[in-house]
Amino acid sequence: MADPSQYKNNLLSPRTSGAQIFLLMGFGIVCSLIIIEISLRLCGGAFAALQACRNYLSVKQSGSYRILCLGESTTANQYPALLEAMLNQRKIGIKFSVIDGGISGIQTPDIVDNLESTLNLYHPDMVITMMGINDFGSYMPHEDPSDAKAMRFWKSFRVYRLIRLLALHMATRWQALKLDGVSRRTSSGLGAQGRPQCVGGNFDNARAYVQLARCYRQNGSFSEAEALLRRAIELNPDINSTYVELGELYRVQKKDSEFEAFLRKAIELDANNYAAYVYLAWLCQENRKTADAETILRKVIARAPKNVIAYIHLGEMYLSQGRFLEAELLFKQAIELAPADYRAYGSLKVLYTAMGNLSLANDYDMKAQKAFDYPLMTTGNYHKLKVMLDKRRIKYVCMQYPVRNISSLNKIFEGHAGGIVFIDNERLFKDVLQKGDYKDYFIDLFGGDFGHCTKKGNALLAAHMADVISNEVFHQ
Repeated sequence: MADPSQYKNNLLSPRTSGAQIFLLMGFGIVCSLIIIEISLRLCGGAFAALQACRNYLSVKQSGSYRILCLGESTTANQYPALLEAMLNQRKIGIKFSVIDGGISGIQTPDIVDNLESTLNLYHPDMVITMMGINDFGSYMPHEDPSDAKAMRFWKSFRVYRLIRLLALHMATRWQALKLDGVSRRTSSGLGAQGRPQCVGGNFDNARAYVQLARCYRQNGSFSEAEALLRRAIELNPDINSTYVELGELYRVQKKDSEFEAFLRKAIELDANNYAAYVYLAWLCQENRKTADAETILRKVIARAPKNVIAYIHLGEMYLSQGRFLEAELLFKQAIELAPADYRAYGSLKVLYTAMGNLSLANDYDMKAQKAFDYPLMTTGNYHKLKVMLDKRRIKYVCMQYPVRNISSLNKIFEGHAGGIVFIDNERLFKDVLQKGDYKDYFIDLFGGDFGHCTKKGNALLAAHMADVISNEVFHQ
């Protein structure tokens, strides 16, 4: 007769191999990831809709032909609403709704990263881009593109993006714990104001928070970005660049008083923070305190005679005041310091046009066009965007900035331009600028020989876009 205790031992100690346990755990993880992916896809649209509430009226129009406009501050709250009105006035027989997808300060890596979710939210029939002007240096933590099909497939999942964001959160929290440990260990070495001295991981920790704040800012989550930047300041109040970051966040939201306060705090912490000085001068000029702006920029040039941005900003201010000879000198000094910077060439072109010297204006226009070339990062992101649109059979309209030559965009898509509608704004704006005042069409010189458009400039831009779309897409 069998011993009953044998059955008891079998029940308590099932013979499950390590491989079976591993497979069961793997199956459980895969099932969990699938559930999370489904949940993210269900919730993603609602979350994005909250961020893009300004497009609600356009999106809810059933049966309309949807156009999504992507770009930076030259797109956000600029021409999209005018384009919608002008297209609908043309009586093509189609109802148009135009969605403003512009985000101030955004770069092309972030536009491409967010494109999948943006397309899922709006389901556009056409996408228009005017982008790339902000692609100078690495502004956001961004992954290098991978050619591996398996990796591209994995990155297409929402779960991957969630894991990446959580990893950044965890890295940030780990750095915070390290900082707290350093603070406790160095409590005997507090500074004059009772703060830990800047040692070890302090700088890395603050920068981790700043990186994460930039992610939120690029997605339009300003309150989350502000909270992270404030946390970075709490952890290490002595990193002045964090104040500039927070000030820039307020600038995007047009909160001038907060912007100025944080710029001054950055300067208080570091008298040689020339980026903060230049921003402060820009703010003074915006508020018509031109004398204060001039004093600040002159101070920067005196202390940092190789700061090209200060020369260009002061030259632009003199140009707007009609102080042509002083502006000319500053622009030429900027070119001596940075011969490859297209902005100074473009500014001289605007200057000589205003002075009536069209020969010199044309010379500097050619130099500006030659110096203006998109970085390799921008070129790659244009290609990635087109591939994503082609996959969904979405019409792509690629637009160049005002007065810029379309050849730089043609060069990007050389041999791969099939199906793209290009919008060239060079001749249009050059013609009106020769006959009218620059201030009628642009509010600044942020791009060298072009800037953010006035209402009149945006109307001109939108009318030209409507003409091209009507003729080349709808053959009207």
